[in-house]
Amino acid sequence: MELSTAEQIGTLIRNLRKAQGLTQQDIAQRIGTSYSYIGRLERGENNVTIETLEKVAIALDMNFFEMLSYAGQKEDDLMHGILGLLRTQDQQTKEKIFIIIQSILEMNQKSKL
Repeated sequence: MELSTAEQIGTLIRNLRKAQGLTQQDIAQRIGTSYSYIGRLERGENNVTIETLEKVAIALDMNFFEMLSYAGQKEDDLMHGILGLLRTQDQQTKEKIFIIIQSILEMNQKSKL
């Protein structure tokens, strides 16, 4: 059974929130609502307004369109976790991490040859 749009948006919010290690209470405090409302959003029980989505995006340290760009992606929890960790780093640290990951993948590829 396919999820409704409200459920898909809720799942997106939950995945992004968890990837950043945030609780429903954290998001609720940042946007000025209750954690139970965030829970209802994440379960797709409420139709969310664009205004609320913008607030949630800001609470997740991203803009509205960046948040929506994750919609429909089939990344697993590990990938969401990695992205959440990276999002909290400054640009210089992200560049260093990229170089490290690239080196590891190159070594892995060479070991397969």
